[in-house]
Amino acid sequence: MIQEGLNEYQAVAPDPRERRFAPRPGESKSNRVRSTLFTLLPVLTYSLYRDGQTPENRIPGAFYHITARGNEQKDLFRDDNDRERFLGYLETAAGRYKAVIHVYCLMSNHFHLLLSTPEGNLSQIMRHINGGYTTWFNKRHNRFGHLFQGRYKAILVDADPYAGELSRYIHLNPVRADMVGQPEEYPWSSYRAYTGKTKPPRWLTTDWLLRYFGQKPATAKKAYTFFVKAVLEKTKTTLKGGGIHPDTGEVGIHRRYTGEIP
Repeated sequence: MIQEGLNEYQAVAPDPRERRFAPRPGESKSNRVRSTLFTLLPVLTYSLYRDGQTPENRIPGAFYHITARGNEQKDLFRDDNDRERFLGYLETAAGRYKAVIHVYCLMSNHFHLLLSTPEGNLSQIMRHINGGYTTWFNKRHNRFGHLFQGRYKAILVDADPYAGELSRYIHLNPVRADMVGQPEEYPWSSYRAYTGKTKPPRWLTTDWLLRYFGQKPATAKKAYTFFVKAVLEKTKTTLKGGGIHPDTGEVGIHRRYTGEIP
């Protein structure tokens, strides 16, 4: 499909022999700038298509483990207002772009998401979330420049066998970081919604994952709580892995990346 996009671009790309950038007699500076921008538009459009649309993030119904870190390891969230606004972008991503948010955890300088894309539009979803939040964050904190360390990293997940293990890994991030002793003590993850401590927001989908733990909601929530807490009985070293690589978050997952974070 990338080659198709390249062919489409080449079909409409401006011919350099037409010298469209050369000023015309009597043409004002503002008109010259405007015409130059319109001439560059196909080039810019194709550049965005090439960089943001890879085969892996255009799969309808695919599941992804998304991670993104703050630039220079700096905090993405300075207070609860920042966290609330970021959750607001998750909500609008679900409403506008049909993103299905299954699991989330907001740490200080990074976040984790488990989401699926019924319409195969991961790039559009993440552009809305990360781009929108960056604009808001910079304006609120009177700063400029990049907020995130490069693009997000998206790991294509074989959801059926590994979704439960991955969700546990995500929900135990605050415990592994010694921020809390128990996952339910951390308010900025979806764990409480999975265990019945809080009501899930409308944009958070918990039913799909909980069905692996029981037919009845109450039974499934108790079983999921036991599933997560079982790891807490093990040693700290085991907890850091949790069956998943502590740095990449991979557990039997196809290693297909749509974005890289060093």
